[in-house]
Amino acid sequence: MKNKTNKILDPRSKKETRDILTARSRPKTAGNWLVSQLREAIISGELVAGSAIRQDMLAEKYEVSRMPVRQALDVLAAEGWVVQRPHKGAVVADLNADDVIELFEVRTSLEKLAIARSFPNLTEEQIEDIEVAWNAYQEGDGDSLVLHQQFHLALYAAAGPRLIRLLMQQLDAAQRYLRFESSEIQNSDADQAEHIALIEAAKARDVAKGIEIIEAHVSEGGHGIAEKILKRGTDPDG
Repeated sequence: MKNKTNKILDPRSKKETRDILTARSRPKTAGNWLVSQLREAIISGELVAGSAIRQDMLAEKYEVSRMPVRQALDVLAAEGWVVQRPHKGAVVADLNADDVIELFEVRTSLEKLAIARSFPNLTEEQIEDIEVAWNAYQEGDGDSLVLHQQFHLALYAAAGPRLIRLLMQQLDAAQRYLRFESSEIQNSDADQAEHIALIEAAKARDVAKGIEIIEAHVSEGGHGIAEKILKRGTDPDG
């Protein structure tokens, strides 16, 4: 199965799109690399929501000066990952119910567009890639949320590189929310059924059905996470 799973990572004719979907391209500069590292630390929970960010500690850990750390934090603040507080430094942005609703609404719009652009143009190889990605997700050979994201991106392989870049930004932003009670949110029977229905819609190149499924799938997921945030009292405004 390992070789089959790797197949989705193999470059084919549309190289730019394949690189975006899979290798994610190594950052071209040290600054971009640091942004990526800090983003992953927030997604994984290594940098905890609401915690203060020590620039000196980050500079030491990543073996850089404070200047690229400050620049990376500015980028992450613009993306909503951290909050810059005057005279107090930066903190990791809290999990926020309003933010997750907005994020998943944006995701819904982009994924509906991706289905409209991708499904009619999917090749048989790309359909096979979708099934490989789904099997890898089901088998759990790796980080389940990364595998889940790869499955969604496989559905949109024919959507075009610009749209995929936009989608990946939102999917990355959603990761930290999906890790919040992910076992309860991601593995329900309804969730699995929706994923299978998406595969069938992709095979049939049925855009209308795919859009109907993804709208419910993503929107309900966002509202479910928001409810859990409010229930746990982790929303700073809650």
